[in-house]
Amino acid sequence: MASEEGTNTDPEEKPTRKRFELEPSSLDEMTHAEARMLYAESTETLRFIKGHQWKTVGATLMTYLGLIFIAGFVDGAHALANKFMVISVFLGAVVVHLALNAITTG
Repeated sequence: MASEEGTNTDPEEKPTRKRFELEPSSLDEMTHAEARMLYAESTETLRFIKGHQWKTVGATLMTYLGLIFIAGFVDGAHALANKFMVISVFLGAVVVHLALNAITTG
């Protein structure tokens, strides 16, 4: 049998758990307000970063789709590589411009 709550001496008996009671925080109001402010700021920052991440993913996918779309109109000759280089540089510049606009406008 258990000698005290939370301990167990009999190997066949299921272990018991200690009960914890809720206690009020020992932090003063200013520390609590600071912790709430830090939590709110970190949450807002995380939302901004995730939004920026998905905008970047969308811009990258649009770039790839643009390349695939343009590749359908270009012949398969030697000039294809040169055309892809020009198109890639142009679309890359557009994506960077859009990403910078997204960052500055929020």
